[in-house]
Amino acid sequence: MFVEADALTCWLEHRIQPVPPPPGELAFLDTGSEAVNGYYTHVATPGSPAAARPVSGIPAEVLHALDLVQQDRPQDWHAVATATLAVRPADWRPVRKALQPARPGAGTRRDRKRARRTADGVRLSSRLTVYVRDSTQATPPPPRGPAALLLRSP
Repeated sequence: MFVEADALTCWLEHRIQPVPPPPGELAFLDTGSEAVNGYYTHVATPGSPAAARPVSGIPAEVLHALDLVQQDRPQDWHAVATATLAVRPADWRPVRKALQPARPGAGTRRDRKRARRTADGVRLSSRLTVYVRDSTQATPPPPRGPAALLLRSP
């Protein structure tokens, strides 16, 4: 039996989307709810390790940017949130790298090139482009729309 916790785990770990099986066929996925159930049913006892919290793999800065979209552009929030939640955790790597604070004195050519590329937008899917801007940068933000998400790096 495929239960809610299994569906949540499939999305958290693999971004598996619901797909109806063809008529006359049965689709079965292995259950993976142990992690989710383990977290929510864990009973803390002295000396026992805490249960690992299930995570979405979406950077905290992106979740914060989604909050801002909800406040500033509520008409775009659904499209941006849906596109953001569909991105696999490993695909956030270029955004995570762009958000890492620059090391003092490490302004290599590669670092500058990466900063320019991410400032021009990291296209994570046909429905989502993420722009990373330095907090101190005075350049105007990119055009906003249902496919754009603006992040400020530290």
